Amino acid sequence: MGSVLRPCQEFGPSGLKLGMQIHGLIYVLACNVLISMYGRCSAYSDCARRVFEDIESKNLISWNSIISVYSQRGDAVSAFQLLSSKQREGSGYSFTPDEYTFGSLITAACSCVDSGLCLLEQLLTRVKKSGLVSDLYVGNSLVNGFAGFGCFDYARKIFEQMSQRNLVP
Repeated sequence: MGSVLRPCQEFGPSGLKLGMQIHGLIYVLACNVLISMYGRCSAYSDCARRVFEDIESKNLISWNSIISVYSQRGDAVSAFQLLSSKQREGSGYSFTPDEYTFGSLITAACSCVDSGLCLLEQLLTRVKKSGLVSDLYVGNSLVNGFAGFGCFDYARKIFEQMSQRNLVP
């Protein structure tokens, strides 16, 4: 990092501006890694949330990291509340869920015994709107999710819509 920032100090005010931008990127990158690290240590998942809350300019990776933490813990309520709050917030950059966001949310939905199927159906609608049904990662997650709830017709239809298919040994 020093080798990237050191030249910035030699260019005066224009270098300072670039150095500040690099600083911001390094900070967000480090925070995203910390969220994942704390999230994997179940006793410290509150630390992951605190790191997330401290990031001023959250990017898609920040949001995906914290949603993934809750998903891996089986805390679907928190995962979906985060998504909902970001979409209501409307500030900053436009948040468009990607294949990793949907993968984590599908995992979270599958952890809900009572409402999981309903959540999966809602996610399927959002995934279709986003054009990610054909994505291998999202498609496989949906197929596994619906099959896990015994909805084999849904699973088969999704499988047939996938542009790529792979075999899982």
